[in-house]
Amino acid sequence: MAVAIVAAAGEMAGWVARAYGHINPFGRNAYIAQIVCLILSPAFISAVNYMAFQNVMDVFGSKWSRIPRKYYVIGFCIGDLCSLVVQAVGGALSAEATTQDQVDLGKNIMIAGVSVQVAVTAPFMCLYLDYNIRRLREWATLPKSERPHRKVEIFNAVIGISTLFILVRCIYRIVEMSEGWLGHLATTPVYFDILDGLMILFAIGIFIPFYPAWLLPKNKEVGAVYNAADFVALDAPATAEKEGAGTGGATEASSPSTHSSHSSHSGHSPA
Repeated sequence: MAVAIVAAAGEMAGWVARAYGHINPFGRNAYIAQIVCLILSPAFISAVNYMAFQNVMDVFGSKWSRIPRKYYVIGFCIGDLCSLVVQAVGGALSAEATTQDQVDLGKNIMIAGVSVQVAVTAPFMCLYLDYNIRRLREWATLPKSERPHRKVEIFNAVIGISTLFILVRCIYRIVEMSEGWLGHLATTPVYFDILDGLMILFAIGIFIPFYPAWLLPKNKEVGAVYNAADFVALDAPATAEKEGAGTGGATEASSPSTHSSHSSHSGHSPA
């Protein structure tokens, strides 16, 4: 929650500075604030998605994940931290540049930083999709009405949508900065408004109607680990036991030895 607030506050500060720059185009402080805040804040939104996906695995289980659950926060957040440092250095150099060479150096470092963010977020998206494809394949034997924690399924989809918006924004920024500060994309505000501002608004804003506390179970221990195979394996003996109880009187009366044989055969079944 705190990370999401930092991300939203950073974006807000960046857009306030950008709006002030429209009034005072030569205001240096507003220019620096705009560059730094709007280039760094999306990395915090990515961190929100990493932590949220970890919460989803706390409920559904991590058996379908290609990597250990803990690395979604540790590994990907370290990658995002590296991108933050590189982007911050590039943003600072761009803001303080007094020659064209310094401007180009700052721009190239910022491109490298955003590229690192893409190199971190894209694998996360691949792992996210792989996890859910494998999970839903296994759960295909279960009717949708019997699948556990349907609200968490909605929250899980929100994480993927948010990550997709961030990827679109990062790819746009790489292309924009590769053209230079005087390129077509950088000098046409509508592209920035839609492909940066709107994407980030959707990436963070989607968590407002789909607030995690409303969708995640109150006690995550209840949701331990679910998979279709366990459902089938546990439900079948239970069903057989109920059916046996319904006809047990007649069966026991007519064939006690058969009942005894059946009991010894099923004695290894889980209690």
